[in-house]
Amino acid sequence: MIYANYKGKVYKVSEISGQQVRLVSEDKNDTTNGFKLKEYPDYYLNKDILPNLYVKEVSLSNLSELFEIKAFVRYQCENFELISNSDKQYLLIGTSDSKLAKKNGFYKN
Repeated sequence: MIYANYKGKVYKVSEISGQQVRLVSEDKNDTTNGFKLKEYPDYYLNKDILPNLYVKEVSLSNLSELFEIKAFVRYQCENFELISNSDKQYLLIGTSDSKLAKKNGFYKN
C-alpha cells in the first residue's frame, strides 16, 4: 500500500497520475481540508454498506513524503504478501510465484 504525508497527516494513496496524487481518507473531518465524499458508481452493488471515503487530488510537490508499506503473512511455513484484511474475519494473501500458489491451493483473481 502506498501512503503520503500531506500537511502533517498520513493518507492512503489510491492513484498516482503524472504529478497528481489521489489521497484517500476515512475521516469526515478532512472535508475541512478540501476532501470530497467519494461517489460510488450506480453499478456498484450494495453501495449502502460501502465505507464513506473522502478523496482529494494534490500535486506531488505538496507532499512531504511518499512511501510504500508491504505487509507479509506467514502461512504454511511460507511468506505471502498481505493484500487485504478489510473484512476483519479473513485475510486476503497472495504471491506472484505460480508454483507456490498452486502448492497452497491459491486461485487467480
